[in-house]
Amino acid sequence: KEEHGDCLPSRFFKADPGLGNWVLRVRQKMILLRKRGQEVEQLSYKKKLYCKTLTAERIERLNSIGFVWRKNESHKSWDERFEDLIEYYETNGKWPPQSFGTLGDWTHRQRTLYSKKDPAFMEEKADRMDSIGFDWTPRGYSRMKWDEGF
Repeated sequence: KEEHGDCLPSRFFKADPGLGNWVLRVRQKMILLRKRGQEVEQLSYKKKLYCKTLTAERIERLNSIGFVWRKNESHKSWDERFEDLIEYYETNGKWPPQSFGTLGDWTHRQRTLYSKKDPAFMEEKADRMDSIGFDWTPRGYSRMKWDEGF
């Protein structure tokens, strides 16, 4: 940050390509932790401290220098995307297709989490999607076992 004024090195940062890759790995690790519903990694007695292990102390150090956890600052929360989804449906009378930019990508991710029965998603968000009549199988497609179709 002191040298370049921000904490946004690209993976292709020519001055230090390793730094850009390290930042990418740290961000990916944080995404994984959040998907698991964790804020930090807890180290057990025998667990080794790796370069991308995100302990509370490491997260605090990164936060203290203004580390940018999400490269796209226009990132919207799940609740904001949910509201966008409702607005899209009310305006268009249908759910956004996957090809509809970031909202389409987000909608596709919700369907994927639902189809995989992701525990955190099923517990926290699937009911909210159901409450607005969300169509989990676009264009009438449904997944069924071969024997069910036969």
